[in-house]
Amino acid sequence: MTAKRIFPVLVRQLLGILALSASLGIGNALADTIEIKGDAPQSYTVVKGDTLWDISGKYLEKPWRWPELWEGNPQIANPHLIYPGDIISLSYVDGQPRLGINRAHGTSKLSPKIRSTPIDDAIPVLPLGAVKQFLLKLALLDKATIDSAPYVVRGEEGRIVVTQGQRVYVKGLSDTGDKGYQIYHAGDPINDPATGDLIAYESIFAGDAKLDQLGDPSTLLVTSNTREISVGDIALARDADSIITDYYPKVPDKQLKGQVLDIIGGIGAFGRFQSVIINLGTSDGLARGHVLSVFTKGETVLDTVSPARKDTVTLPDERAGSVIVIEAHENLSYAFVVESRQHMRVLDEVRTPE
Repeated sequence: MTAKRIFPVLVRQLLGILALSASLGIGNALADTIEIKGDAPQSYTVVKGDTLWDISGKYLEKPWRWPELWEGNPQIANPHLIYPGDIISLSYVDGQPRLGINRAHGTSKLSPKIRSTPIDDAIPVLPLGAVKQFLLKLALLDKATIDSAPYVVRGEEGRIVVTQGQRVYVKGLSDTGDKGYQIYHAGDPINDPATGDLIAYESIFAGDAKLDQLGDPSTLLVTSNTREISVGDIALARDADSIITDYYPKVPDKQLKGQVLDIIGGIGAFGRFQSVIINLGTSDGLARGHVLSVFTKGETVLDTVSPARKDTVTLPDERAGSVIVIEAHENLSYAFVVESRQHMRVLDEVRTPE
């Protein structure tokens, strides 16, 4: 999907009118008062590189409630998007916060509608480059995928590991992979912390390759790599043009509670613009674009005021950040960290935002 197509779709979906809030999964989240940050600016000038999430975070305690600040006006025949150089101003109407926009040709009300002309420079919801690069290296490796996927049997000249510019022989290819292949290494198993059941295997992106000769085995030329490609690695056809990047925030329409299972490409703690796997999926009603809050477990400490009693106190859980689901499967989902208040870790809890 081209940039010209992505931006209009993205903004149209993000800025849906409040009458459609139920269909966006926002539900009861709209019933309470919008919380404006105490240090919210009276005006802000949009710059290149901004995202709608970042801008909304300057004004709202809950950035996913951005659509509620926009003033819809059916009298405007050609509603505006947000562009670098636009000046956004905060005001109040009947005690309710509203945003207006200032441009060289005059002041308009921000509308949840969209102009019909595709515009390259419109501000996206998320950093599309980071999301797309992550998705291009994403693979869900369950046991069935591993058992059926084409795999590397050897490198050229008998090599058991290969790198960029070298060839690998792959058994099981049945198509030409017009858009190329991504090669993955099946890593550690990912188990559900509640049941202990195997959900999937951690996928480690190894490199890109293109078809050199189709056969049995077929020959692939490695065009780039992030680690050595070795015997047993899996080759999956991937079409970059099919990657969907029109993510817009919405709240699940029911209360969900799960856990972070794994950090993509990292260990220990994770933060903003990193990606994680959570143990909630489509079977739980989760879908692409759903926002979840991340909570760190409250620490259990000794009550030092009355040490003789040796009492312990469990501190309350703390909200550490927010993630947005970018790909949902039956029992797990990949999520992108859009907000980080403190370091988050594997087994931290994810919940429907309040």
